[in-house]
Amino acid sequence: MFKRGIITFLTTFITVCSLNIALYGATPENPELNQAEQNWIKAHPIIRLGVDKNFPPFEFIDKQGQYRGIAADILKLAFKRVGLKKKLVYHRNWGKTLQEVKSGKVDVMSVVAPTAARKKFLNFTIPYIKFKQVFVTRKNYPTVNSLADFRGKTVAVSRGYAEIAQLKKQYPEIKQLVVKSPLEELLAVAIGKADVSVGSLGVISYLMESNNIAGLKIAGLANINLNQTAMGVTKRHPLLVSILNKALQTVTQAERLAIYNKWIGGAAEKVEDKVALTAAEQAWLRDHPVITVHNEQNWPPFNYVAYGEPQGLSIDYMNLLARRLGIKVKYITGPTWNEFLAMIKHKQLDVMLNIVETPERAKYILFTKPYIRNPNIIISRSDHQIKTVSQLNGHTVAIVKGFFYEEIIRKSYPKIKMLLLKDTLSCLRAVSLGKADAALGEQAVADYVIRKNMLSNLTLSGEAAIGKQELENLHIGVRDDYPLLRSALNKAISSVTPTEMSHIQQKWLFVSQKVNRSARIKLTEREKSWLEQHPIVRFTGDPDWMPQESFTATGEYVGIVADYLAFIESQIPLKFKKIPVKQWDNAVKLAASGAVDVLSETVDNSARMQYLKFTKPYFRSPIIILTRNNTTNLSTPASLKGKKVILVRNYGYLEQILPLFPGINKLYVNTVADGILMLS
Repeated sequence: MFKRGIITFLTTFITVCSLNIALYGATPENPELNQAEQNWIKAHPIIRLGVDKNFPPFEFIDKQGQYRGIAADILKLAFKRVGLKKKLVYHRNWGKTLQEVKSGKVDVMSVVAPTAARKKFLNFTIPYIKFKQVFVTRKNYPTVNSLADFRGKTVAVSRGYAEIAQLKKQYPEIKQLVVKSPLEELLAVAIGKADVSVGSLGVISYLMESNNIAGLKIAGLANINLNQTAMGVTKRHPLLVSILNKALQTVTQAERLAIYNKWIGGAAEKVEDKVALTAAEQAWLRDHPVITVHNEQNWPPFNYVAYGEPQGLSIDYMNLLARRLGIKVKYITGPTWNEFLAMIKHKQLDVMLNIVETPERAKYILFTKPYIRNPNIIISRSDHQIKTVSQLNGHTVAIVKGFFYEEIIRKSYPKIKMLLLKDTLSCLRAVSLGKADAALGEQAVADYVIRKNMLSNLTLSGEAAIGKQELENLHIGVRDDYPLLRSALNKAISSVTPTEMSHIQQKWLFVSQKVNRSARIKLTEREKSWLEQHPIVRFTGDPDWMPQESFTATGEYVGIVADYLAFIESQIPLKFKKIPVKQWDNAVKLAASGAVDVLSETVDNSARMQYLKFTKPYFRSPIIILTRNNTTNLSTPASLKGKKVILVRNYGYLEQILPLFPGINKLYVNTVADGILMLS
């Protein structure tokens, strides 16, 4: 398994409309070419096609040298249907490929924005890809409304791209940093070399997700009139334009949708269309640009804290609504659920998420329309299952204090004894340890907490039918003196598309879905036999490399890779026995000696290839240079020559990196934390 590899897991179940990409219609597969067009194709069966090798997901050249992406798939169909073949022409710099049209080395540019300058040497087909242009900043960058707010700042642009001329024309006060590709644009913004990058929403979303670029946000629409692309054809071949237009029109809407759904992932934040609000609602939001929202300590996967940050489905949903309304959210973490209820009642809190509407709460809370359904269930021990609410009479039931179950049971089920505790985990532990006979909870939450905390003697034993079905709906609760906030939130909720909601649910609720193993992974007979003989494999990793992986003080293995392993265990009959280590160097030595079978996240250098075989890459994390705040101009091999450079002992990438930095004075440490401490 690779350390600092490439992410290969992308959420592809997203429709084209979620990225505001327009698809142009098509006519039947067999175009009617006139005699002149047929003769032209016979005389010119191979087209020299200029492509951009660094413009995913629209087009790019992969590591095997294959032309791939949305445009590649569309053009493959179109060219085949008119009997054309293509010879690819590309360079590291797309601008150079574009210039080769003028010199006669390229016949057609595959994906190009029509501009006045390009019309001097290109004819254009009908546009076949349309998208929104957006601008990207760092997440901690001050709020901006448009590109005009970047006057005097620096925008990163790719050499040869139409944005260079268009930005210079519309925003001459913005300085330009010219780089080689859209990926380099984003990296320049991420590390502070530039303040903003401008580009296609589809490209930026794809690059941010597939390259694991953290710390950036899509901050708004870039109204620079470059929102559609066509093929650009050399003026030496005017008849080729009509041929390609007919070819493009053969690609059906269904085919285009399938192509887009194949390539477009949904991890990056989407530019939000503003919600149509009344004048009163707009005025209220202007007067209240920041709202306080409750964040629970431990109610995954909806609302909880991880690594000091609010996490969960409800948090993502609230952030989406806030972007739609143009407001900021200040999350309040720490109080218990019951204390949060008291805070909103006394106007010390503006909003509560994932809350069930009850008559008592309605006395002091305004409820939005529901945004998700979360079935209520009974959780009991596997050896003493309670399947109906009537069977709870005379038994002790663990309930989170302040949750709506308390109100309903106190009023309608007096024979049930309640054990009121601070959170869901406490309730489930009480059942597991025999302090309570059952607990009432929400299906997704209980399933998540049971799995996460390995409460293996508990089961989701029955439906908690304790009232109207509306008690399964989760709402947003607003303090009762803020009716305009409630109405604005309702409009924002209505604006959320099914695709957007599906993406959020897939992100947070996937772990709770039952997996059909045979349908998901097909194993060979040899692989099945091996797993039967080796049901447990020994595993170790880096003890101090969060958020990717770590061993806690109690020896628990946590982090992104830990979640990958849990997923693998759910798919095939295999268990990982985690062997804790104190430092990465120890992990490598265990792998070299054969004391473990699997080593996490490692780079395939020559030394390790002597004793390890490597999986496909599954994670990518760019290597950076870290300096003190008062240190400048230490970013190139020449600038680091003679300097003391801290390196983590036995990290796999050193074999590839060190030859690039001759003359440095190497200081080795055992962990990243040790290195940062030494540097500071």
